[in-house]
Amino acid sequence: MSEAEVVDVVVVGAGLAGLTAALQLRRIGHSVRVLEASDRVGGRVLGAEIGDGQVIELGGQFVGPTQNHILALIEKLGLSTYPTHVAGDHIYFRLGTRTRYDATGGPIPPESDRAIGQLLTTISELQNLAAEVSPDRPWEAPHAAELDAHSFQDWMDRYVDDPAARLVIEYVVRGTNTCEPAQLSLLHMASYVAAAGDEDHPGSILRVVVTADGASMFRIEGGSQRIPLLLAAKLRHAIRLSSPVTHISQDDHGVTVGAGTTTIHAQRVVVATPPAMAADIRFDPPLPERRIHLAQRLLRGSQIKANVVFDQPFWRDEGLSGYVLSDRGPVQNVWDNTPAAGSPGVLVCFIKGDAARELDNQSPESVEKAIIDNLTDYFGERAAEPRQILLKRWHTEPWIRGCPGSLAPPGLLTSCGPALREPVGRVHWAGTETATYWQGFMDGAIASGDRVAAEVSQELVSQHSLTK
Repeated sequence: MSEAEVVDVVVVGAGLAGLTAALQLRRIGHSVRVLEASDRVGGRVLGAEIGDGQVIELGGQFVGPTQNHILALIEKLGLSTYPTHVAGDHIYFRLGTRTRYDATGGPIPPESDRAIGQLLTTISELQNLAAEVSPDRPWEAPHAAELDAHSFQDWMDRYVDDPAARLVIEYVVRGTNTCEPAQLSLLHMASYVAAAGDEDHPGSILRVVVTADGASMFRIEGGSQRIPLLLAAKLRHAIRLSSPVTHISQDDHGVTVGAGTTTIHAQRVVVATPPAMAADIRFDPPLPERRIHLAQRLLRGSQIKANVVFDQPFWRDEGLSGYVLSDRGPVQNVWDNTPAAGSPGVLVCFIKGDAARELDNQSPESVEKAIIDNLTDYFGERAAEPRQILLKRWHTEPWIRGCPGSLAPPGLLTSCGPALREPVGRVHWAGTETATYWQGFMDGAIASGDRVAAEVSQELVSQHSLTK
């Protein structure tokens, strides 16, 4: 039997959070070992080649202003960004009618004064709620208990009864959290908006849903997966793939981490996985009840992301942006995802929430047919014959189980929220869900890695001082 490895810190998970934490800890001078359950690095960030030397994003891809951690890292790694393509008319498809509209004046589609009035009221009221919420401690908001007692659906029903207005508001929820409004706590949605900023810029719902000066303003040249690949290259042999952690034990002397036949002794462990995945790890002694309850009850968003590849972005020739908002399923939202080079043309189709779950038992061929049927409704017969479709069902990925983040149902944040970041002895937590700003985004993941590395290093330095 081989002798157990000994390091200062074990990092569980090689997504952006885990890689960032490991690299920061190593730079400080601590020895690290990263254990990743899957056969690749990157977590919810993944790319795929589509020919002509181009790569397309299957997972997280957008960056924008106030996402300071990822923008700084992009610069540090020598990468560059380019604007997300939004030039041209948007398509609004409702009740079988296709409408083109100029979105330069704002993202709201053409509708009745009544619908637009309800939309603007709802956006304003949600922004007011977010202004009362601290993004790092939403459970301490003045009316936290009341907000957390209701679903977003309950609250939405007070302000919105116009079907067209409901379509847009439901799109905002599905687009951001990949779930249905009834599943989501109102406090969670308010804190999500509050977190869409930084210390100098209060969170804004428009920053989440609007491309200009918003979260989807830029893309990364060569694809976002370049970031985890470059980080992993710096860590090299410190990363061990296909090594799902099954148990973590701790005592006064340190922690022991087990992954199959691998056993590693360390002073600290960072768990940088989605909370639901941490629930699969056996902890000894057991985690506090609040932490267990949190991991079990946090929901994972359901999302299918399909990149549909054409020889050229033909919709641009027709004066279209490629953006679609629709009440027809399963594809209710489409973006132009063409690489910076301008070809091949790519339309990325999002299927989220219940619509994604309803396709779980359907074959890839059936799902692809449904997607093409929708695209021909939106863009005509030129959309009927793509050269390639890249389909990614994130909620069925065994080591991910959902994308882009976790979401809190009513009652969870006020009862268990502090356990998100609270260390348990020698066990520390990272991941986009634990971020102060931009939870569910790549920026939040990187920020959490920076935060936990500083947290762990401080403990190691203090421990070293005490043993002198």
